[in-house]
Amino acid sequence: MEYKLHRIAPNSEGWVRPSRGRLSQKGVGSFVHEHGFGHEDWNFNIDFAIDGQVLGYTVALPAKKYEGQRFGLVLATFDAGGWRAAGYYDGAILLDKPAAPSASAVEQMAVDVFELAKINQVAHRYMNQTLTQIENSIRSDFVYFRWAVPKDRIVVFRESLPIPPNIFEPGRQRMVTSYNLSEEQFRAITKLERVLFNPVHILRL
Repeated sequence: MEYKLHRIAPNSEGWVRPSRGRLSQKGVGSFVHEHGFGHEDWNFNIDFAIDGQVLGYTVALPAKKYEGQRFGLVLATFDAGGWRAAGYYDGAILLDKPAAPSASAVEQMAVDVFELAKINQVAHRYMNQTLTQIENSIRSDFVYFRWAVPKDRIVVFRESLPIPPNIFEPGRQRMVTSYNLSEEQFRAITKLERVLFNPVHILRL
């Protein structure tokens, strides 16, 4: 299995729906900056599973030679405070062609964007659209998803967790969106929540 860390946009809703306050903000990625939401905003929404599989989105993608292979994929944000792990996919498959969420998932995405539009938290073009129009806009703007992962192999942390520099510190390359990880690094990041929230178990890891 291959191991990667991919940068995603910050989100205060656990990446199950878009969060407010990101329209025109710096450090959130160009699409989120322009639209107020991003495709990765639903990366941990297991209610969108199709036949037990969740589709995930990241800006970066591994090389074509890795299509069909399994990955341990850490999803993380970066800001002035450093790298923070949002969660991870432990056994995601890189699809060989783009996939689209189910019709019901797209409907819920439109509802989520519609709610943000009501409080002026998305791009102006969504403000006066009906729910159906927003759904059509989302479909027309889709950047299709290329990760498929069993919903029981998805872990989202209760809050994003700082990644210690001794585990992962890419230095000046921090603006890159994709990084190789060793299996050791990946496993260390997956254990962060237990270390930070259950210190009694540190010696048992």
